[in-house]
Amino acid sequence: MKQFFSVYLLFCILLCGCAPAQEAGDASSLRTDASSAQTQAAAEPAEKEERVVSDLSAEITLQIADAPPSLSDVNAWDEILAPFYEAWPEVTIHLSDAGTSPLQPGLLVTSPARLFPLEGETPALHDLTPLYTPETFSALLPNAVSACMADDGHYYAYPFCVRVSCMAVNRRLLEKTGAMQYINEETRSWSTADFLLAVQTLSDAGYETVLSLPCAEGTDGTATRGLLLNLFGGSFAAPARTGYEVRSENNYHTFETLAEHEGIVFAPEETEASARAAFLDGEVPMLCGWDYPNQMAIADEPDTDFLMMNYPTNGGAVLLPGTLYCLAIPDAGDAAQKEAASALLAYLTSLPFPARESILPDGCFPAVRNLRGLYDTPMPKAAITLALHFVPHFGSDESLLPDLSAANAAWNRLLAEIAAGIPADEALKNFELR
Repeated sequence: MKQFFSVYLLFCILLCGCAPAQEAGDASSLRTDASSAQTQAAAEPAEKEERVVSDLSAEITLQIADAPPSLSDVNAWDEILAPFYEAWPEVTIHLSDAGTSPLQPGLLVTSPARLFPLEGETPALHDLTPLYTPETFSALLPNAVSACMADDGHYYAYPFCVRVSCMAVNRRLLEKTGAMQYINEETRSWSTADFLLAVQTLSDAGYETVLSLPCAEGTDGTATRGLLLNLFGGSFAAPARTGYEVRSENNYHTFETLAEHEGIVFAPEETEASARAAFLDGEVPMLCGWDYPNQMAIADEPDTDFLMMNYPTNGGAVLLPGTLYCLAIPDAGDAAQKEAASALLAYLTSLPFPARESILPDGCFPAVRNLRGLYDTPMPKAAITLALHFVPHFGSDESLLPDLSAANAAWNRLLAEIAAGIPADEALKNFELR
């Protein structure tokens, strides 16, 4: 409770026009014992302190415009908000899932794409820029922070939680063929060279399709773009999310390598769903586009043994595609309502993160660099792996990009042209939004 009130004090000072540095607490390690698959509680006993109760009286609305599925139902918030009501008994919170129109005094749970539309009017929001201290930047995921910055350089949103997607491999097939030697199973990572060697090993063992790159009409290309961004440091979005940048030497090298490698198949007739089905059936050893709900869906199936894997890199940092959810305060209401909204934002983003258990089934985690020590209840092994080795690599939320539907269609045409034998450099030149 003490940490919550210290963070709340920062928000109150923010409303008055200045903000001190926010303290970042140390966290204990996640327990990674596979046999128990649970987290280790902090070793130090909790401090005994008097409960602090605020006499602030206000009536605000918590608007759920865009949230993890588990939080989209307003009834899911009762347990999350219970400790807040104990500290703020005179604050009344109305829950609404009516989106952002109209904005009500209180707090907004949403996505950056809804806050900063490329077309239409930007919502009137309270400026949270003073919250972004050096300590904040060091604690939060950097790409989550950058997504909360508006075109004017100010921050009108605060990162709440993220979900990432990755690759997956069939461990039994890789072990059977000797391809597991190219994987660092502890960190779920591999280099570009080792990835290509693993593909070659599986291809030599008789798998005509080791990894499918689906590009049928209507396919969302996010999963396959994970390879582009990581394999040789390619690019898709232009700086500042102003458009698209695909005609680069790194992109050419990536597509040329993929097109020439046996076992990697550009598949114009295949969708992400059909690629996933082939992977689940054991027909294909690797898959782009896998996440925590996928992993948990097969957790109790005795005949499956799939490993979540980071995208391979050529020495650069791993960048995983994903989704960001954030919090914002509408610039509406009186001083008491803004103070109550600030207290609620501080509560929801303070450690140990009150919603952490609720969002876990969705594969969502707090948008912080270090998740160690946040979970003190039993966790599935996959969740521990995700928290330690995947969430820190959150790279981008493509919903922020302009004309994304047209860009996905152009991406599918690009992959289909390569599948038809058009050289990679020519196919890249043909990339255009229609």
